[in-house]
Amino acid sequence: MLCLTAYCFLVDTNTVNRFAGSDTTAISLRATLYYLIKTPTSYKRLQAEIDEADRAGKLSKFVTYSESLELEYLYASQPTPLD
Repeated sequence: MLCLTAYCFLVDTNTVNRFAGSDTTAISLRATLYYLIKTPTSYKRLQAEIDEADRAGKLSKFVTYSESLELEYLYASQPTPLD
């Protein structure tokens, strides 16, 4: 059934935008993980950076966004639109 009211248009647009945003994020994260898996030296470097930060007490149990920004290699390895 075709809905031509302004309300239906707003609901449809909002739904599409929500799914588009999550899809873009998922694709970017998948690409980053794929690159890290296909490049063992990069993966090991990132793992070492995370381990070092954890040993130094710079990371909480659930790493916050601000804590992740302090990890230079992690920050450099993610796509620009995600920062």
